[in-house]
Amino acid sequence: MINGWRAVTIFRQRWLLLDLGVTLDPAVLAIAAAVWALLFVAAAVIIYRRHPASRWLTPVLLFTNTLFGIALTTIWAEAPESGGGLRLTTFFSMAILIFVIWVLNRKAARDYFITEQK
Repeated sequence: MINGWRAVTIFRQRWLLLDLGVTLDPAVLAIAAAVWALLFVAAAVIIYRRHPASRWLTPVLLFTNTLFGIALTTIWAEAPESGGGLRLTTFFSMAILIFVIWVLNRKAARDYFITEQK
């Protein structure tokens, strides 16, 4: 959901971002955010449908999104102040990732997901 709003916001403010001289084209950022939004919607659907692959796919998706966000900050940010909250962002992202892994792999969740077709 956050990536969906990010895509809309970047798209609506692209002219302002271009005037500010951002290093990466806002259209690329908006498209990337839209792709991430679609991937997370797909992950929510497979969790809802109780597909067993969602137990490993969701943490992989979260980890990849975190790496993508960190890479954008470290590669494309020219000002040193841009990476100021990088440690805190990484900490919270990893805490959320650990929580999601725990939620999807605890005993109550194992019974939720279909392991065989009946």
